[in-house]
Amino acid sequence: MIVSQIYTRVLHIRVPLKGNSYSTATAFTIDVDKRHYLITASHVLDNWEATKNIQVMQFKKWRDVNLTLIKRTDLQLSEIDIAVLAPDQQLTPHLYLSPTCQDLAYGNELYFLGFPYGWDNKMIDSQPGFNNGFPMPFIRRAILSASDGKMEKMYLDSQNNQGFSGSPVVFNYLNKGRPTNIWNVCGVVSGYPPAPIKEPIYKREFDKQGNIINENESKEYFSIYNSGFTIAFGIKTAVDFIKANPIGWQIPKTK
Repeated sequence: MIVSQIYTRVLHIRVPLKGNSYSTATAFTIDVDKRHYLITASHVLDNWEATKNIQVMQFKKWRDVNLTLIKRTDLQLSEIDIAVLAPDQQLTPHLYLSPTCQDLAYGNELYFLGFPYGWDNKMIDSQPGFNNGFPMPFIRRAILSASDGKMEKMYLDSQNNQGFSGSPVVFNYLNKGRPTNIWNVCGVVSGYPPAPIKEPIYKREFDKQGNIINENESKEYFSIYNSGFTIAFGIKTAVDFIKANPIGWQIPKTK
């Protein structure tokens, strides 16, 4: 069961692009050394019109948030796909969620949460104040199918869809094989590797009854299959970016 310390940190974001258009994706917050940060996939910020604010969905409306880009990976130099931004305010509650891959094991059960195709989960529409007005994310269940050995790159046995980019990958810490109330965020969803299969696209002509009367195989266009796996990158890269430039919103001291 996904608990509030996870879903309350997941945000549906809209990124203004050059050319006066937008794209939607997923982002999430983490707290490091009592400072607040927003994490997403680096490719989500491709073509970002940085003179305009990124927006988050809240109370069924897009609202601007002021964010400073700390660092994003250069996808021309590295396949790691992570971006870290610093907000100038609290975005989500500060419930405990540790950014670490420690104790993550081969075959571990994982979850990732996000907003495929820009959809919002409608399950709380009758409770407008629930989750501080933020939409509930969709949940995917997975297992750690493979990694590069350092947990910098992970293959998850779960199908990914457009819009999950930037989603947090989380797991429950097990104590002697038993679930606990400790959850960790171990990675950031990037995308899916295409299956090494190309199917030609056929041009078809139909009669008035819908029967195929002519079919020609395209020599130029092919469809690419979703492999059924999801690629995520380890959260350590985000933490390293933060440690090098710790300018996130300062979490006030509690009395």
